[in-house]
Amino acid sequence: MSRNEEELDEREFKAIFQCFDSNGDKWLDADEISILLRELDQPKDKQTIQLIIKQVKNKINEKYFLENENLDSGLNSNIQLDKHPNEINEDQFVLFMKNIGVIEQDPVKKEDNDILTAFRYFDHENDGTIELKLVKDTILSLGEVVSQVELNTFLKDADFDQDGRITFEEFKSILKTYIKNEG
Repeated sequence: MSRNEEELDEREFKAIFQCFDSNGDKWLDADEISILLRELDQPKDKQTIQLIIKQVKNKINEKYFLENENLDSGLNSNIQLDKHPNEINEDQFVLFMKNIGVIEQDPVKKEDNDILTAFRYFDHENDGTIELKLVKDTILSLGEVVSQVELNTFLKDADFDQDGRITFEEFKSILKTYIKNEG
């Protein structure tokens, strides 16, 4: 993996983390992790999630100490393993995703997660919907050469229930259709 790919993965992981940090405290607790796992079609009960958190912290702790011969320096302050025993911070999440491979995904699930990341980027209100105007403005700002008729057709097709907002399912469906037609 090239350095650019690693940096992209890290940015993607941080974006995913931020999307699921619903209270903005820079930590994922069991409830937030539960939502994340449900979105990845891997729902778990609260007890299992607590076990996952503990395993993540133990594995990161083991990895850190194996990689660092100078144990006197203590843990990296960004890892903060002991201050929040039932939560995972952004650095722990990124390390976990990069080094431990928490979620082995097939290509379809990876594509769904990429679409979810894109959707969360546009969901400014964090209400599970995107305003059609934002989609329209984004398409036009990307410099896409699209006629007004094509744009209106795309927006109408994307908004199945014609409520002026696009849900995640609508967003996913229209993007998968677009990806399939482009590929």
